[in-house]
Amino acid sequence: MEPSQLTARHWAAFVATFMALSAPSLVRASSIFKCTGPDGSVSYQQAPCESGSQQETPVVSEAPTLTAEERFKAAAYEAGLSPSEARRLLESPGTSDASRGIPEPADRTHSESQQVRQPTGRNAAFKCVRPDGSFYFSIDPCGTSVVRGPRTTVPRNWVNDRVEGSPGAVMVAPDIAINPTTGQPIHLVPQAPTVTRQRKWNVADTQSVVDRDDACDAAKEERNDRRRANPDLSFQERERLDDQVWGMCHSTRSSGR
Repeated sequence: MEPSQLTARHWAAFVATFMALSAPSLVRASSIFKCTGPDGSVSYQQAPCESGSQQETPVVSEAPTLTAEERFKAAAYEAGLSPSEARRLLESPGTSDASRGIPEPADRTHSESQQVRQPTGRNAAFKCVRPDGSFYFSIDPCGTSVVRGPRTTVPRNWVNDRVEGSPGAVMVAPDIAINPTTGQPIHLVPQAPTVTRQRKWNVADTQSVVDRDDACDAAKEERNDRRRANPDLSFQERERLDDQVWGMCHSTRSSGR
């Protein structure tokens, strides 16, 4: 059955049957009386027994109950629908499960009902978070960022110093070399006895898919916030922020990092 053929009649029949099946099936024991007359005759009635009759309140066992999924399917078949058609009816605009007070069938898991559809194609963009917590948006998959380690100070290895204008000169002491031709010492410009080193390596930026319209708004907000916070932004930084807005809001090319 096509969705357009799922009418209000089907909806009403489905709801009525589902509610009836969901109603408590236990008959209250207090509403049934077993009456044994003086002659031994036995009768069951909802009103208390007459005077002179022995009255008992029998225990009425609870009837077999149906699971939520069984009630859902039974209501669907009673309304002339298949379970899949009933689900489409529930998911159509204006007839959500929550608004009608009908629980979801058991085979629709919580994770499925809470799943958010990811944007795809031209509606998708990437939010890229750098290791330092800053972020940027891109149409293309995220790139890498340079991570620098702590600075360390080590003694200068003067043995590897080079002497300009004297190829083959040999270092014999810090800032002193020997001319290989004359054997005379060459006194170099004194240099610091230590050097500072810092390791660096590339790390992939963390990537997540976001809606491109949201990325456009966020890129504009970041650009405006940065300009307000620092009116003296460099030309390169202003250009990067403008490129990012253009890339998210207008262009099909990748935004600048």
